Amino acid sequence: MLTDQVFEILLDALNFILVLGIAVVIHEAGHFIVARLSGIRVEKFSIGFGKPLASIRRGETEYILAPIPMGGYVKLAGDNPAEITGKQDEFYSISPWRRIPTVIAGPGANIIGAFLILFSLAYLFGTPYDYNIVGSVIPGSLEAKAGLQKNDVLLSVNGIEVRTWDEYLSEIQSLRKSGKEAASVEVRRGTKTLSVSLPVSMKEIDKCLVLSFVDPVGPGFAAGLETGDRILSIDHQSPDTWSKFREITTNLLEETPQGPVPRTVSLSWQNTNGEIKSASITPALVKNETGEHTASSGCRAGRCRDLSQSPSCCRKDRTRLSGSGY
Repeated sequence: MLTDQVFEILLDALNFILVLGIAVVIHEAGHFIVARLSGIRVEKFSIGFGKPLASIRRGETEYILAPIPMGGYVKLAGDNPAEITGKQDEFYSISPWRRIPTVIAGPGANIIGAFLILFSLAYLFGTPYDYNIVGSVIPGSLEAKAGLQKNDVLLSVNGIEVRTWDEYLSEIQSLRKSGKEAASVEVRRGTKTLSVSLPVSMKEIDKCLVLSFVDPVGPGFAAGLETGDRILSIDHQSPDTWSKFREITTNLLEETPQGPVPRTVSLSWQNTNGEIKSASITPALVKNETGEHTASSGCRAGRCRDLSQSPSCCRKDRTRLSGSGY
């Protein structure tokens, strides 16, 4: 609509004026500050051109706000040769080595200001990275078996330095793609530097039946499952891999005239205290990648939730949970 286009044009114009105004203030402030430090008297400091809208005098300087926001100026005493009186605080009364900084201070202030603004924007709106510190390790997970502990600082993977959690996961994923069975992970624990061997092959990861994620609105959570629980059986079958558990779960469907409906089956597991628990679970009806109906427990185990096919059953510092599943 025309009104929307007009609004966008006005908004762009307002943004331009705002940015220009900030640049002008920084530029003229650079001249003003260095002139004062150099002993030069500043007669006027104006933001904008034209007849003053408002002005105020402080000491020897008149501060002006003018209506045309296309620039500004700093009026230095004696900067016009016709106005020179010979006073020591005039522009041409001081040495060239003191005048030069005053002249270049405006552009210099703009350059410094631009860096500060960009740095602030990057700090406020840039991409945050998770620390390379292990927040917690789920008991029974591959990381726990490998020897990783809470507060371990991840230093390197197979000799390659990692500074963030994402770099750690990226290196693990690269090793798996190259066919490696395990990764040598160097960690700092207190004052000691240690090396642990972490399985990275999908074969080993698939053996992990310890839950690394339980959807708080999923059927697994409703049945009583929690992160760290180890699956023992479902529908009276004891899966030995996570793939087998998925296979059993996804096939828990009954055909009805209204369409497929998930069956309610028995589920047993061992919690982190070693207690054996059991309950009934009715998987959720979902669609897979091909659009076909399947059943889901709402749980993940054995692989990383943040990067597909990355092994992690531990939590990184800043608490984003690792895990994978279906």
